[in-house]
Amino acid sequence: MICNKCGGNNPDGSNYCKFCRSQLSNNNFNYNNNYNNNYNNNGFVYNNPAPEDNSGLNRIMNPKVPFKTIAILIIIAVFVLIICLLPDEDKKSSSKKKNDEPFVGTWLCSYNYGAKKSDATAIIMFKENGEFLRGKNNDYENNNYKGTYTSEKLNKTNGSGTAEYYSIKIKLDSFIIDGKEKNDFPKELEYEIGYSTEKDSNGETTSVIANAKTSDFVYCYKK
Repeated sequence: MICNKCGGNNPDGSNYCKFCRSQLSNNNFNYNNNYNNNYNNNGFVYNNPAPEDNSGLNRIMNPKVPFKTIAILIIIAVFVLIICLLPDEDKKSSSKKKNDEPFVGTWLCSYNYGAKKSDATAIIMFKENGEFLRGKNNDYENNNYKGTYTSEKLNKTNGSGTAEYYSIKIKLDSFIIDGKEKNDFPKELEYEIGYSTEKDSNGETTSVIANAKTSDFVYCYKK
């Protein structure tokens, strides 16, 4: 069964042309009547040119991709290429999630338990982007050690149930004393912070930050 739209040869009894999907039942009779006029001696159509509207055989042999699709694919490819070419540090910073734990912030600390906020001798910072700094209060630019931290909430509280506890693991990157960088310092620290969920009688938020290995601690006020 010959299709009079594209000239494709289909099995007898077909309803639609397997080449251009035109309905055969409506055009086969007219085509068979004009078959000899439409074909030359070699059996190829010479007066029924392939359609030029991106349909039928032309659509199969010359598929068209929409411009918008090409543009989107190019943008995705460029974005993936940029991510792959980023330095490792940039990849880490771009994928790092902000920490919204309640202890995040700046703490003014003293080695004397119960000391007032004004007596703070040390400053400890847990930044939202995962950065850590501990240094001398009022001069932490020249006296500090800093790096990055991760935290994990611990399944415990104090006797009154008004405190939350977190384990904090720190990787140190630098150690500065009196403005000079030191090379001899521990690369990893582990702290435990007991964070009060209630303010004290002066309306201050307090915590105790202890070295998990040595048990040395500082008593802190939220800045």
